[in-house]
Amino acid sequence: LNPDDPRHDEAVEVLGGPWLVLAEVVPSELVEALTPRDFAVAVELSRGGGLDHFDALVAAQCVVRGARPLTTDSAILRATEGARRGR
Repeated sequence: LNPDDPRHDEAVEVLGGPWLVLAEVVPSELVEALTPRDFAVAVELSRGGGLDHFDALVAAQCVVRGARPLTTDSAILRATEGARRGR
């Protein structure tokens, strides 16, 4: 979702559709809200962990909540594992 990317408009259109579909089938009370602490941890994770902003937010939510992510993304797994070992 980078406005400078030549495929930005296409990405906005494609992503807009799946989010609207999910809004219809996933009750909002089952969605974990992002907190200011999530954003703060995400900044730190994106600095040194090789994560983009959105992946850093996913990892940060796990770190803040002491949870393990359900993902195959090796960068997110490394970031959350490293944070758990650092405690």
